[in-house]
Amino acid sequence: NTPLNNNTNNNPRNNTNPNNKNPNNNTANNTNNAANNPRNNAVNATNNTTGNNTTNPRNNTALNNPVNQGRGTVKIEGLEVIAGNAYNNNKPIPMDAKMPDGLVIRVQIGAFKTQLPNNTFRGLNPVNAENTSNGYIRYTAGNFTKIENANAVKNDLRGLGYSDAFVVVYYNGKRITYNEALAILAKEGKTVDNNAPSTAGINANVNIPKANNNPANPNLNAQDVVAVTKELEQINGLLFTVQIGVFTKQVKQQQLFNLKPIYSEKLTNGLYRYTAGIYINADKLISDKNKVVSIGVRDAFVSAYFNGKRIPFAEGKIKQQDGTTKMESENPIVFPEGNIIPNNPPVNNVTTPANPVTNNNGTAPTVRPFTNGVNNYPAVTAENGVKAGQEGICFKVQIGAYSKQIPNDVAAKFSAIKNWPIENKQVNNLFIYHVGNYTGAKFAKVLKEEAVRAGITDAFITVYKDGKKLFGADATALLNQ
Repeated sequence: NTPLNNNTNNNPRNNTNPNNKNPNNNTANNTNNAANNPRNNAVNATNNTTGNNTTNPRNNTALNNPVNQGRGTVKIEGLEVIAGNAYNNNKPIPMDAKMPDGLVIRVQIGAFKTQLPNNTFRGLNPVNAENTSNGYIRYTAGNFTKIENANAVKNDLRGLGYSDAFVVVYYNGKRITYNEALAILAKEGKTVDNNAPSTAGINANVNIPKANNNPANPNLNAQDVVAVTKELEQINGLLFTVQIGVFTKQVKQQQLFNLKPIYSEKLTNGLYRYTAGIYINADKLISDKNKVVSIGVRDAFVSAYFNGKRIPFAEGKIKQQDGTTKMESENPIVFPEGNIIPNNPPVNNVTTPANPVTNNNGTAPTVRPFTNGVNNYPAVTAENGVKAGQEGICFKVQIGAYSKQIPNDVAAKFSAIKNWPIENKQVNNLFIYHVGNYTGAKFAKVLKEEAVRAGITDAFITVYKDGKKLFGADATALLNQ
């Protein structure tokens, strides 16, 4: 825009026509002068020219907004934090945009029932929104090619209060698991640097509001939905967590006593499993589990995940003790002040495949091991891979682990296995049930798929040597043969 009066007067305050005797007589001709408008801050040097100013004195750039003054910028491969708002009503956050081909890594910020204002995350760029099949809107940040960079951004966002942030991976537009992403990277000859920096430099001095102090959406963490995250299934390593309950539908934060961080998982039977916290310290884990019980979650118990798959707690402890298993960083439960009793209690935790190792009073429960009444292995042939004895290397299918009596619905699924006896091994008051005894993993895979079809969705292949279960690299090497 050129000045309407073509005024070239060197006096910056003389914004009127040269013939105007009153220097304070501001007319429509001087609305383009930035210096005369007290609201038009000169933080942005490019905004001081007449060509960049508009007739609206409130139309300042984001840099001129006092909220953003003093906020720094950050740039990392796949993401940057710019000065000002990356998105606004004229440039909204993309909704259901086409995903680039190949491997795309993002950081999920959260999932919400309502669409967030476009300036919610200020300078965070890029941000994408995605409608999910269960009615929520999922927000993600970045387009990374390196998992290390995504992890660093995830850590920083959590530090700003976005406690539900986690890494998600897509391949050719389809969401995949963390382990599948690692396999694709390995195939491409790429490795993950475990010693990479754990932060991208995004902190309180950068142009991203804290989750609990967000002027665009003050109630960002008060949405009526708990984190819709499957992060536990994405983590490549070992962790322990506290199961809060299994519900028939997704629940609100209050129904989980406002505990954080919460992780949820939709089971194949349509139920939703919720857990809280990530632990590697057993004493802290048990202490917090007992605290969860004391505030009203009477069925809370500890469980374990290894490489994205849920495993018996006792097995997780054994893996931790071997000293070679990678452990996930601790993120323990944050308890709110005061107690909130949930409106909808969870379904009985006994319907899930793992129960506490001991009763709440520390005593071991009296349990009669389950049996399906089958006593003999199938006949050994070269085609079926059945192994008659337990000597040497044997491949079996673990179908469950219980410290209490097996529930009736689970017993019915176990009883569907007719061609193998269901055997058990007792470890620290925990009965580990398995079927099969094979010479190779490919034969055990057939039985595992049969167990999954019978409804035993947590079934997985294990390796034994001379009757002793193998873990870690030893087991992995044999399973991959």
